[in-house]
Amino acid sequence: MLRYSSSAQEIKPLFYRYYNDVEVYVEDENDEAFYEKLLEKIVDDSIRIRKVFGVGGKTKLLEKVNKCIMKPYIRKMIFIADGDFDKILNRKFPDTKLLYVLKEYCIENFIFEEEAINNLIQEESPRKRIREIKAQIRINKWLEETVDRLTPLFACFIIVQKENMGIPNVKIGVGGFLSNAGIPKLNMKKVQIYMDTIKTNYETSGEKDFEIEIEKITRRMGRSWRTRKKYICGKEYLLPLLRFEIKRHFKSDLNLKKLRFRIMNHCRFESLSELGNRIEAICVS
Repeated sequence: MLRYSSSAQEIKPLFYRYYNDVEVYVEDENDEAFYEKLLEKIVDDSIRIRKVFGVGGKTKLLEKVNKCIMKPYIRKMIFIADGDFDKILNRKFPDTKLLYVLKEYCIENFIFEEEAINNLIQEESPRKRIREIKAQIRINKWLEETVDRLTPLFACFIIVQKENMGIPNVKIGVGGFLSNAGIPKLNMKKVQIYMDTIKTNYETSGEKDFEIEIEKITRRMGRSWRTRKKYICGKEYLLPLLRFEIKRHFKSDLNLKKLRFRIMNHCRFESLSELGNRIEAICVS
């Protein structure tokens, strides 16, 4: 894979300035095509975004934001950061219109639109009518149950990050919590083993009650499953589990990246209208 030096990365946007009405920077490298297609769907057709720039993580993204604040550029630009646990942990960001922080954990959280997923399944099972697909898989019901099952684990991840425990958490990925037999599914025994480990580490570090802290974090995550979903990683947890659920019902084993891209192509992204409006405002300013 071709790698660019840091200096080359800095000047690369200059080569696209005649093709971009606004420079869009995201955390993920080598995922620019996904963002380019997504942005086409949420901004006005008159706005050209032919190239998105991945910088390689949130730290690098925020460094670039701060650099642009200290030395303003004439070019129009916006930086899109994942939501992660930043809101619930009260992490601070530069106060600038250049930065847009997603309202959910990551961009993949926004592709869980029932209609889009059902349309993707119909492409894979063209003899199925949409009403039959809805009756067979019930996407929103599955999503609600999955979020409910993942909520204690992600509350635990939040505690690990809040306390700077130095223990692997979200990046373990759902693969660390799956059953090994048949089509993989979430193994709650593995989830409990991990949580017990965190509990032991948490309570031996002082006079702390793990169960009380879990309950407090869970309340802060929200009362409804839709609100709690904002703090659950779509890319590494919800999307792989959706892939297995589709395989379980329709025998279709889709590549994870293809699944993500194809669902995105069917999405309306009304939930990303604020981001679209921000980009449009930058372009006309």
